[in-house]
Amino acid sequence: MCQSTAGYDAPPPRIPGGSHVKNIRPNGQLRYWISESFEHLKAIGAPGEALQLVKEVLGSAVNVEVVTDSKTPVEWYGVVTASGPQEPESFSEGFKIVQDSSDFVGKFFYQISQHRHWKRELDGLAASVAV
Repeated sequence: MCQSTAGYDAPPPRIPGGSHVKNIRPNGQLRYWISESFEHLKAIGAPGEALQLVKEVLGSAVNVEVVTDSKTPVEWYGVVTASGPQEPESFSEGFKIVQDSSDFVGKFFYQISQHRHWKRELDGLAASVAV
C-alpha cells in the first residue's frame, strides 16, 4: 500500500474478508487506497465482510451496489462483491475469466482484464469519492 494506484493497471486491490476486516478497518492508508483505486477507475474486489468496508469508504455519494444474500457475486462499475467463501476455493480447480462468470474469482479477474472502468467517470462517480 505504499505506492499510488496510478502507477499500475494491475493488480488492483482485493480487500480480504473475514476477521481481517476488523484489523484493517481503521487503517487510513488502506481506506485511502480503496478510494484512490475507485477514482482511478481500477477494479476492486471485496468478498465477505470486506464489502461493508468498501461501502463505508466510498460513502453514500456513490451508493455502491453490493451482493446481499445471493451466492452469485455482484459487479458494479468494476467493484466485485461476494458474500462469504466462493468457488473455486483454489486455482487448481480452474476458473473462467468471462464477463458473466458466476464465481468471484472469474468475475473479478475479468474486471482486472478491463484495466480501467471508464463508465465510472462517464457517469460522474469517480469524482464523487473523496481522495
